Amino acid sequence: MISTSTSELSEELPLISIVLTTYNSEGIIRRVLDGILTQDYPLNRIELIIVDGGSKDATLNILSIFLETYKHRFAGIKLIIHDKNYGVSRARNDGIKLSRGEYILILDHDVYLSKKTITTLYMYLKNSPPKVAG
Repeated sequence: MISTSTSELSEELPLISIVLTTYNSEGIIRRVLDGILTQDYPLNRIELIIVDGGSKDATLNILSIFLETYKHRFAGIKLIIHDKNYGVSRARNDGIKLSRGEYILILDHDVYLSKKTITTLYMYLKNSPPKVAG
């Protein structure tokens, strides 16, 4: 069994980039963002890159308020707004291109994280052979 206690993690935690894709997600995006905020992995070791496909609803307003409120807690935050919805593949790729993290977590706007998700994924990859990807 892999322990996921952050107290057992070294002082030198890697930067993890989260690439979050959104499009017209006003009804669900707050829960996704709350899941990121409540991670037991330190937020100052998380880079948050949000790529929006030109939402027409209140998604961008919700994101703007979130980013302004919590930007100081993250290692970095970037918001990319496409002029139209080019699809999730382009959104992911554009986010990945800007990421600086040693690890990248791709999230869509309807994926909710439990509190230990990032730590669990990190510990799994840290303790796996070098050619393992998850």
